[in-house]
Amino acid sequence: MKKHTAKQRVLELANIRRNLYIGLTIGFSISAFAYFYRINEIAGPNLDARGTPQLFFLLSIVLAFCITMLIVLILGVKSLISSIK
Repeated sequence: MKKHTAKQRVLELANIRRNLYIGLTIGFSISAFAYFYRINEIAGPNLDARGTPQLFFLLSIVLAFCITMLIVLILGVKSLISSIK
């Protein structure tokens, strides 16, 4: 039988791998929607012409990873709290 360290046990209880898949799915879905909403000018033309599609693509990647990390943190804490009870 394999001996788990405390760090491995916490990661296992927090369901990090499952939460990461959920976070990535939600994060990239939201950022893809935001990118296409902005680039296709669904709400009308943008009066501020400083941004380029490449810049908004990079910003959407940052948005996706920020949302992913937030979701992983929230779901991980929820999983740890439920495992304590």
